[in-house]
Amino acid sequence: MKKFLFVAILSLIYCNLSSSQSLFASIDGKPLSKTDIEYFNGKDKMTISLNDNEKNGGTITIKTTQTYTYNAKQAYSHLRYKVLNNKKLNTSLVFIETFNDISLGCEVIQVKNGQINNIGKMFVASYTKDNGERMNYNSILPYLSIYKTSNQTFIFFETPLVVINPNESDEKIVKGKEVYYLISPEGINLKHTL
Repeated sequence: MKKFLFVAILSLIYCNLSSSQSLFASIDGKPLSKTDIEYFNGKDKMTISLNDNEKNGGTITIKTTQTYTYNAKQAYSHLRYKVLNNKKLNTSLVFIETFNDISLGCEVIQVKNGQINNIGKMFVASYTKDNGERMNYNSILPYLSIYKTSNQTFIFFETPLVVINPNESDEKIVKGKEVYYLISPEGINLKHTL
């Protein structure tokens, strides 16, 4: 019964996605300096500055017609980010990942028509081998797939295993296809396919 329910839910999600989907794709920016990179979303321009000060934890600043700064919450941690864009919707999602020895999840920032909104946090990391090393809590950034339907955005993970709530007492390793994040007008939430 669980298998049938899992297949039915996945089928419903994929049918909904295929009928009205918009795909987000990773975009590269144009380096302006050692710390600043410029991105274009249709006619809109966005500049992202990364100041990776290990002692203070680092900052990332996003500039459009507005300015948004994200500060790492922990000293001696690092930041990295990835921009996924949908030209049709004139929307970009910036995933800002905090990591030290392991990935601690991502802050999700939406940039739409020059407006910047912090959507929330994804408490997830990939459970993979990085550079032939042993399995660890690595970056989820290379494994993101994002689809937008009429009023919801789905974030799927294209990796066999993910860690939910990395480095927390309730952390859990699950199959990547068993969970996804849903962005809706109410915010960002972890969902299970089972």
